[in-house]
Amino acid sequence: HQRSVDLLGRVVRTKDPDGTQRYFEYDREGNVTRAREPGRDVRLGYCGLGRVSERREAGTTVRFEYDTEEQLTGVVNQHGRAFAFEHDAVGKVVRERGFGGATRSYERDAAGNLIAIRRPSGQDSSFQYDAVGRVLRIDHADGSAEWFEYRADGEMMVAANNDAEVAFERDRLGRVTRERQGAHWVASRYDEAGDRTHLWSSFGAAQVLTRDVAGDVKRVRVQDLVTREEATTVWEASFERDLLGRELERALPGGLRSRWKRDAMGRPVKHQIGQRRDASEFALELEYSWGAAGRLKRITDSQFGTTVYRHDELGNLESARYGDGSVDLRLPDAVGNLFRRSDREDRVYGPSGELLESVGPQGKTVYRYDAEGNRVEKVEPDGARWTYRWSPGGRLKAVLRPDGDEVCFAYDALGRRVSKTYRGVTTRWVWDGNNPLHEWREGAGVDEEAGPELGYVPEATLAAHDPAHGIRGPPLLEWFDIPREEYAKAPRSLVTWVFEADRMAPMAKITERERLSIVCDHLGSPLAMYDATGETRWRATWKVNGEPRAVEGDRMACPFRFPGQYEDAETGLFYNRFRYYDPESGGFISEDPIGLAGGLGVYGYVGDPTGWVDEFGLSGEKTGDCRAAGGGARFTKAEQAVAGEARSILQSPEFAKIRAAQAAGKPVEVKIGGRTIVFEPDAPVSGMTLFGEEGFVIGREAFASEAELSKTVLQEVFRLRTSSAGASGAVTQAAATAETEAAASFAERAFNVFFRK
Repeated sequence: HQRSVDLLGRVVRTKDPDGTQRYFEYDREGNVTRAREPGRDVRLGYCGLGRVSERREAGTTVRFEYDTEEQLTGVVNQHGRAFAFEHDAVGKVVRERGFGGATRSYERDAAGNLIAIRRPSGQDSSFQYDAVGRVLRIDHADGSAEWFEYRADGEMMVAANNDAEVAFERDRLGRVTRERQGAHWVASRYDEAGDRTHLWSSFGAAQVLTRDVAGDVKRVRVQDLVTREEATTVWEASFERDLLGRELERALPGGLRSRWKRDAMGRPVKHQIGQRRDASEFALELEYSWGAAGRLKRITDSQFGTTVYRHDELGNLESARYGDGSVDLRLPDAVGNLFRRSDREDRVYGPSGELLESVGPQGKTVYRYDAEGNRVEKVEPDGARWTYRWSPGGRLKAVLRPDGDEVCFAYDALGRRVSKTYRGVTTRWVWDGNNPLHEWREGAGVDEEAGPELGYVPEATLAAHDPAHGIRGPPLLEWFDIPREEYAKAPRSLVTWVFEADRMAPMAKITERERLSIVCDHLGSPLAMYDATGETRWRATWKVNGEPRAVEGDRMACPFRFPGQYEDAETGLFYNRFRYYDPESGGFISEDPIGLAGGLGVYGYVGDPTGWVDEFGLSGEKTGDCRAAGGGARFTKAEQAVAGEARSILQSPEFAKIRAAQAAGKPVEVKIGGRTIVFEPDAPVSGMTLFGEEGFVIGREAFASEAELSKTVLQEVFRLRTSSAGASGAVTQAAATAETEAAASFAERAFNVFFRK
């Protein structure tokens, strides 16, 4: 990653490893007035003391208006419609008027706390606080409420509403050790670096996470704690990663392997899935091609052919041409409203971006909204009518289908859906943070008898890909300090989902009868599911709106779509945490609950769904596999080599001898990769170079924490590789001080990028 600066030190040009260049221009006050990259050219205007007054790109303009106190009073979108704000004497927003004219008022107490929301529908909400300004209770117009409890240090202990209560048990550092969700619970344990190593639930489904020194997961083992006398591993995966922690290979049951190859920017260029480690052919292979500004140009799927993507001048996805020659259009107008025909006359939108009419092959579909901007009705061309009911807090409560059946939903106070009821059958969920951990069905026609023991012994191939050394390996779970009577046998319909530790990408589906591995694409959307022998049980390819385009197997066997989304076959909608996404329209059916903080298109999904995701239904972000190499791009190859050597040292089995010596308080000397490394308990500093030798000393202070130890090794390896001292160690005091400061600075930066997760 290269940067050029002007005489004032301002960045005027950057160059990425793939050759992409960006240029920046400034005014006399140092404000950026123009930013250019291939395919995009953005110009900014300013007023007052550096306030952005307008943003111009590709013939569109967004304007920002301020009062005499330079408080934002209005945003005028690309269609000339205004979103306005009014402030009180201390600058708090007390009223806002949306693009469509709907007005919301906010009442505040003397401390500035919001005590009431006056909505255009009349469905108001009131808020109560404790002495330090924490929300204790929210009351809604329909009589429903949410209430919260905290401990003395401010950590939330209870979040409850009329449908569910969530209670947290925490350690002294505030980490959740057990989360109770009604009659069920999810417990966690952590290592000394604060990373979670164990997860287990009241159903006895447990996960053991093995991590490297950077905190990246190297292995996941799923266990059954309830149905056997001893914990039994029922599914397992192990990982190889690059220096930045990005996945290179995943080993799965049945000898299955998922491999990634990446370009200089860290973006995927090839994804291969097969059963033989050295196979020249894979059962499934995807090749990625990237264009200007990191936009995905095409994906070649060995099974479904090549999909070619086209973007507009604003970087929005316009179309996809599939391997069979068919084309999907999602043509956005200036504000992001989507059209499916090139003449852009197949849809009618309201002033806020709400879809009012849509014309398709079968005729016209009409949509209606309430005063809050929530969709309340959809009438299809044949007259079939869908009705939607909402809570005052903006959550979808029920959908009345054209056949007269109703689908009802319930949520906890954190916005997580805890149940769905349809035709006398209720699906329930237990959550692990932001991901569903368990789901099962109750009601008429559902076998609710608890299941037998799993009766599954993993194949020997599961453990074949165990990394050789250097892993913080937690023990398999036992019962810990939770009495056995607090565990429950699982219902026969129980599904346990296993997700990646750092994103909303499913890895496995475990039921009474089968354990399926899930392999996802670059976004985190499922590509395929495989059984314990490595055979394909489910396979999907996706349309630009997130719907499956082609599916092998039962479509709903894997209900996850774009990351954070769960398809409801009963309604045709995708649950997306705080909102519902409609794949038919390509957007949400209600306004963004965080308002303009989520973007000017308050109904829109992301502009480019080939590289961006919206996991919570609030705001989009570029997914990790589509970003440039992140912080790693700020380091030279030599600096990355330093970080790589430091990681190798910390993961070496020889370094385990130093850890053991430190625990015993005894000195020790080891050789690692040609380096002499000495632990000296009485060393006055955490680390120092051994001049005359290619090595260094580590003192007791380095073991104050895993972070301090990692930084010490980074610092000493950096000094050894860059020191100006000769074999005698001769160096001036000034040079030594400069080298020490440079090494410390590098260690801090490198730790934050290569080691901290």
